[in-house]
Amino acid sequence: MEREPDFRQGFWGDSLAGIRRKESKADEFNMEGIYAFTTYVAGLECLSAYHFTPFSTIAVFLKGEQYQVSLNIEYYSNKLEEEREKDTLKDL
Repeated sequence: MEREPDFRQGFWGDSLAGIRRKESKADEFNMEGIYAFTTYVAGLECLSAYHFTPFSTIAVFLKGEQYQVSLNIEYYSNKLEEEREKDTLKDL
């Protein structure tokens, strides 16, 4: 059964190489584990960034000018929540 992508053209769990192929835009950060590029949302220029660490993070940053619009969206996997819980328990 086909489904819609989870974010832009990617699916949760896609590899960095797979996302680069799907997006086919030049990486503007050149940092290990991060793929970021300039794109447009609703006609406004924004930075789209994928972050690949032991957990998955998907982020969108949108910045406006005249009306001072700013948007930041981040998605975390369940693994991140598990790690946060472990860290919390260590501090007790």
